[in-house]
Amino acid sequence: MYVRFWKHMLPSMPVISLGTNPNFEQIRSQEPVLFLATIAAAASNLTIPDMFEKLQKEAVSIITYHAVVEGQKTSELLLSLLVLTFWPMAPSR
Repeated sequence: MYVRFWKHMLPSMPVISLGTNPNFEQIRSQEPVLFLATIAAAASNLTIPDMFEKLQKEAVSIITYHAVVEGQKTSELLLSLLVLTFWPMAPSR
């Protein structure tokens, strides 16, 4: 799903930029919230029932906790929100 997002989805709507070939392990370890948001967005095109909704809810919950409860203001949270905003809903099945 990670490759699907970076190679197929993001070029059609380039809302964020992390270089031409962002490293999977580097993004996952250094920006886990952004990683989760990209996986959630990529899941919007899958036919697995409820996967997108569960991943999106988890990502929104984590972003809310970091931003509201902990008061964090980071570029990772902003980029994650942008990703979830541009790919907000799974297509109707």
